[in-house]
Amino acid sequence: MRAYRVLLVYQSLLALGVTTSGTFIPFFYLERSGGLLPTIEFFLVGFAMAAAGSWALTRLPQRDSRRVMAAGVLLYAAALPTILLLPSDTGPFPAGLAWGLMIPLFFLPLNTLTAELTKEGDRAVMLGGLFLGFTAVGIVGPTLGGFLVSVGGYAANFAFGMAVFVLAAGVLMVSPPWPAITYRLDLRRMGARLCAGSLAQGGMEGALTLAAPAVLFTHLQSPQGLGLFLSAFAVAGGVTTILLGRISDRIRRRGRFIVLGSGLTSAAAVGVAISGDLAQYAAANSFLQLAFVIGPLFLFTAAVDRFGHDKADAVATREVLLNSGRVIGLLAFWGVLAAGLSPLAGFGIVALSALGMAAGSAREGTPRGNVAA
Repeated sequence: MRAYRVLLVYQSLLALGVTTSGTFIPFFYLERSGGLLPTIEFFLVGFAMAAAGSWALTRLPQRDSRRVMAAGVLLYAAALPTILLLPSDTGPFPAGLAWGLMIPLFFLPLNTLTAELTKEGDRAVMLGGLFLGFTAVGIVGPTLGGFLVSVGGYAANFAFGMAVFVLAAGVLMVSPPWPAITYRLDLRRMGARLCAGSLAQGGMEGALTLAAPAVLFTHLQSPQGLGLFLSAFAVAGGVTTILLGRISDRIRRRGRFIVLGSGLTSAAAVGVAISGDLAQYAAANSFLQLAFVIGPLFLFTAAVDRFGHDKADAVATREVLLNSGRVIGLLAFWGVLAAGLSPLAGFGIVALSALGMAAGSAREGTPRGNVAA
């Protein structure tokens, strides 16, 4: 389907910039400041703005989606020189603001347009393609990013990312115009269990955002080594989601796959938390990378199923919940560090949050008058 392939191209361009340059933002702050506080500030501001921006988009009249998405990637491009040029005690705030606003501006239209192309019989597979597309680019991005840091420093790495984001904005702007999308926030329609599962998914991702680089940085000091290590885990989870998605689309059951993903992710995170050396960490983290995208895919699919024809509302409501959960997960990880515990203990937050995703597995009927497409 041509429209679906076009959306994957847009996402792949963003993913190239994110995995090449965005992946190294925590390591830049860790190397320059010698501590985690600037990284925590950057992501905390970013996730808070992503949640607020997602809510704001439900209150504003919408314009051509390609322009909204282009504005998002240009904000990401603006964040990179801000990170590089401003000192670590002030730079994380404006950079985090720009980065955080990118999330709803780009992903709400992308996810809505993709969801609109699906039906129940292929929904999990097609939405899983977004996950796989991002992780497939992740094979190349971190390795390329590590190479750029090793030969030209973070300036070369961030310059490449800026160029990719500007290119992505240009491609979006010359694309045929798309209809405007109107979003609404509807927590009641999402249902208590799917709300809880999505919030828990955000908590898992928020803790992982900082826990993973903080632990990895203690094992590998070379940026190129970091890139090779991150690339090693990029694709297995994406392929798994496609295979499970095909089964889910045939049997029309999402809940059991949410539970499967939740349990596997929690077990893998516990394995990471108790790892004693790099080899153990690598084994547990590879299992985590395989498992942690399973639950999120089926939570997303279940939300789109539940909202029926109003897919934009499902996407917006989910995005508000996810980013609110990411703030909570990041704060919980910060609490672990404040208590004097090792960053590895942060994977305990990941494990608990992953189990919380299972709350979204309960079957809830589609409200009357909103039969799924």
